[in-house]
Amino acid sequence: NVVGTNMGSMYVRVKRGKTTYFVHVEPSVTILELKQKLQELTEKMPEQQRLLKDDTVLEDAKSLADCRIENDDVIALTFHLEDGTFEEVMIETLDKEDAPAENAKEEA
Repeated sequence: NVVGTNMGSMYVRVKRGKTTYFVHVEPSVTILELKQKLQELTEKMPEQQRLLKDDTVLEDAKSLADCRIENDDVIALTFHLEDGTFEEVMIETLDKEDAPAENAKEEA
């Protein structure tokens, strides 16, 4: 069981569209505390944010460890819309195979 082996601080990648926030956290931090950190970056109140991992909404009271979130994991961020719903998850990912070829030739 890998969970719990990395009990030190870690980074999580919180993505919304093309934007990625790198957040330094402890595994014991709750989802609500993570939203409070994101509030400083997004200017959105925690209740206006929704965080998801693998299409599962993360509950405010749970810790990152409870949610099995580990170092360098990606968490999706959506914002509350005026009609009372949340945005669809839209994360643009760039797989290694899709990376532009010129990145591999920087020393040229």
